Amino acid sequence: MLDMNMIIASNISKALKSTGKKQTELADKMGYSKQVISNMLSGSRSINAAELKKIADFCNVSMENLVEIPDSPIETNVVRIFMGKAKTEDARKGIDIADKLIDMYLFHKNVRESSLTGSTEWSSL
Repeated sequence: MLDMNMIIASNISKALKSTGKKQTELADKMGYSKQVISNMLSGSRSINAAELKKIADFCNVSMENLVEIPDSPIETNVVRIFMGKAKTEDARKGIDIADKLIDMYLFHKNVRESSLTGSTEWSSL
């Protein structure tokens, strides 16, 4: 499955690099902290359409360029990336356990947030 946050983040990073602009300059232009921009460029924070437009203007590219899906999609599953770097079976088991714990945490967090907001939508985890 494609993770659009990661694809957009990668496209923004490429646009910044090609124009010689820095993350800190983007943060200043958008009025955001460097941490927020870092989260955007790591794919951990979603970028809304208004933000995408500002980023596209800053990088002198189209919004379409920033959401373009590459011919060979980038690996967005962090667990698979770490698994590929694990040298031992114990390391792979540890990563697998951590992945399951994170899934459980996110599921329960979503359930708790849904109950606090009165939402009936359930997590897909």
